[in-house]
Amino acid sequence: MTTSPKSAAATAGARNRPAKASLAAVQSVSREGLMELIGHEGIVQTRYKDSVGVWTIGVGHTKSAGPPNPVAFLGTMTIAEVYDLFRRDIAKYEADVRSVLTVAVSQTEFDALVSFHFNTGGIRRASLVQSLNAGDRQSAAAQFMNWSRPAEIIPRRKKEQKLFAQGHYSGGGKATVYPADADGKVKWNQGRIIDLASVLDRRAANTLETPAAAARPRTAARKDAARRASRSKLP
Repeated sequence: MTTSPKSAAATAGARNRPAKASLAAVQSVSREGLMELIGHEGIVQTRYKDSVGVWTIGVGHTKSAGPPNPVAFLGTMTIAEVYDLFRRDIAKYEADVRSVLTVAVSQTEFDALVSFHFNTGGIRRASLVQSLNAGDRQSAAAQFMNWSRPAEIIPRRKKEQKLFAQGHYSGGGKATVYPADADGKVKWNQGRIIDLASVLDRRAANTLETPAAAARPRTAARKDAARRASRSKLP
């Protein structure tokens, strides 16, 4: 049986088309996405009671998420420790988002979806996921605003929508740190804004410098040994 020129051309075209992006290409929230989410949520470095009286620490970390247990934790976490703890806690939400997607998404789309899910817990029933999986990204972006209650959440939802549709991170790597008293009451009117990106950059720089710093004493010791050996050979 002969193949028609039209069929041959279609086959050749199929071979030459770029492969569809892998669904596994985006597995986790980016650093920028985590900072954006932390910027929405806020940080409390000591244990506090959330709106329903549950002991919490960091960025919404409770006993049910694993160690440390805020009920018994009486210390103060560093900003870097809060970030690392949140990085572990967010894995559950990343897995939930991956489980409902049947199309490939960009990093910024994934970051926006995880932020939405962390806040609402509604990724499995949200119409925006149905639209996204159907290939209608415009409707998916619009449907972020279906989740706009209470009214105070609207600014956050608009930022998630913008991140999804335009790839724009709104927080600039900033986050607000709030103090809490010994009874677990957060002092919301005493929050201070920090440059979370700078904190993480400094830690990364210190980590890179540590091996070199550790090598310097050994180098000096070798030089001292060489000088002693040289002196011992003098007449």
